[in-house]
Amino acid sequence: MKAKNNILSLGLGAAVLFWAGAASADNITVFDTLDPKGIGKGYEDNEVEINCEQGQKWDLEAFLFDLNTKKLAIQGGFDFKNGVSDWRPLTYYSGDIFIDVDGNFKWPNQLAGSGTGGYATELNSKFGWDYAIAFERKTGYGNEGGPLTGNYTVYQLSGATDVLVYFGANYESNPFRYLSGGSVPVTSAPTSGSVSQWEDNPAGASGGTHYVLGNIDLSFLQSDPNYEVGKEIYFHYTYGCGNDVIMGKTYGWSIADGGFTVALLGFSLSALGFASRRLGRTR
Repeated sequence: MKAKNNILSLGLGAAVLFWAGAASADNITVFDTLDPKGIGKGYEDNEVEINCEQGQKWDLEAFLFDLNTKKLAIQGGFDFKNGVSDWRPLTYYSGDIFIDVDGNFKWPNQLAGSGTGGYATELNSKFGWDYAIAFERKTGYGNEGGPLTGNYTVYQLSGATDVLVYFGANYESNPFRYLSGGSVPVTSAPTSGSVSQWEDNPAGASGGTHYVLGNIDLSFLQSDPNYEVGKEIYFHYTYGCGNDVIMGKTYGWSIADGGFTVALLGFSLSALGFASRRLGRTR
């Protein structure tokens, strides 16, 4: 009897673990090509860029992607929604998320030393990003952006010559945020949506408070002509002063991935039922 109960418990445990794994997001952070003095995935935990102000409140820790829901999130000690103040005090606000699907973007180390500090504008052709997840902001804050309202719009930047992006200090962290130009993708939904922020630590980072800004739907990428199953998709994010920059990478997914996961879950549950019935007959 003891051996039979152990088999049943093992089957149930495997099903529960499978379900938990399917519902969780993967840490897709990669090394940002700058000084790798942090820990964790991509050396991003407990680090900011060289000669920048230290502290958990400035730390960008992880890009997270859930393949089943096609939702992207970003985690850090930085308060994405409200911004963070320094010692002066000046408040620095969230930037936008930039996405590349054709491999033509510039890595941070390729931008180092190529610009000056202070908010200004640049053409996107200098950076080479294909999309911007542009967060809606409260008005009246000028070039620095302002607190997030919870809404976002996706802009397609490929081929546009008039796309402008703001940048601040630490030029290698740019671009900071989308300003104008490009077009809203119309071939796939959603082109807009809402984000939420919560306190959690799904990336398992160290330090104090961890914020997660999530619920960003990436399903629109499947309509891009450069999108291919298995091809690299890159992500970039920084905030107003560029104290820290973070990069992520995933791969083009098959549209059938979600159905495969459901089918595999069904198979696991069927196998568990079979094992349970077999144990019942042998008692």
